[in-house]
Amino acid sequence: MLGVDEALDYPIAETRWSGKSTRDIGEGHKIFYCGERDKRNGVGIILSPEYKEQVVEVKRYSDRLIKVRLAVGEGLVNIISGYAPQIGETETKKDEFRRNLEDVIVTVPEEETLFVGADLNAHLGESCDGFGRIHGGEGYGNRNTEGERMLECLESLDMAVVNTFFKKRNEHLITYTSGGHKTQIDFILTRRKDLKRFADCKAIPGEEIIQQHKLVCAKIKMRMKKAKKDKKEEQLLETTEMRMLRRIRGVTLEDKMRSDDIRKELGVCPIGEKARESRLRWFGHVMRREPENHLKQMLTWKSQGEDQEADRKEDGVTE
Repeated sequence: MLGVDEALDYPIAETRWSGKSTRDIGEGHKIFYCGERDKRNGVGIILSPEYKEQVVEVKRYSDRLIKVRLAVGEGLVNIISGYAPQIGETETKKDEFRRNLEDVIVTVPEEETLFVGADLNAHLGESCDGFGRIHGGEGYGNRNTEGERMLECLESLDMAVVNTFFKKRNEHLITYTSGGHKTQIDFILTRRKDLKRFADCKAIPGEEIIQQHKLVCAKIKMRMKKAKKDKKEEQLLETTEMRMLRRIRGVTLEDKMRSDDIRKELGVCPIGEKARESRLRWFGHVMRREPENHLKQMLTWKSQGEDQEADRKEDGVTE
């Protein structure tokens, strides 16, 4: 189980639930999952109350891969949960998973943020050994064949293994224990250019969420833009709406009847919530269009100045 941004999401593997669905799992959290009838594998993504209503797209590829797309303050965030075949599986299945993972990753536009939480069932090793751009040299154990092939796959995608870029004690590196066997097979991945967003990443000793697996957490720096204008507009709409509802109900302010009670009696939810839901549906509809769609081009368009500023930040140039 991998935790990203603590309040954002938790990609999980080996859910062993059948079907493709969504569940509320308590305390406002929601899980999007995908599994087959045999209940052998299964993957899912848990979203916190703060983000579960920001979902604009869910892609359930198989019982080993799922992606959720969110409209966050700074743009679109893509979260992928993956579960690679175990070491005892055939090479055909392992190759198929790597190809499918690659296919999913390359569909995410470069201007969108991408996080992957996955049980890779591969030992990437303590040192980088030829993969210095994507492996930070702070891993655990010895690399095996599956680890070598997975690193080759990630290198071709320029995807960094976040766990390996933070120096930790072994207890914060080990993600899987079985008897006397300890290893690191659960990882958080991101595009190499976005690695600077991460402030920390480690396994949590004692937090055994799934049998034998440790919880892996990462802290991410996200720029959250506050929609002050939208808030003011929503407040104005809700004030106007409440005046209308009071007239329909035949009550005045002197009656001291709570607004929530009036809405409940009339079966009406706040108009601000309806407006937010409509904006998200529209945004998701536009972003699912083809790249040449005019509305999508307008939403993703950047001025020359913005592109130059982004290039300067990427190159580490500050004024």
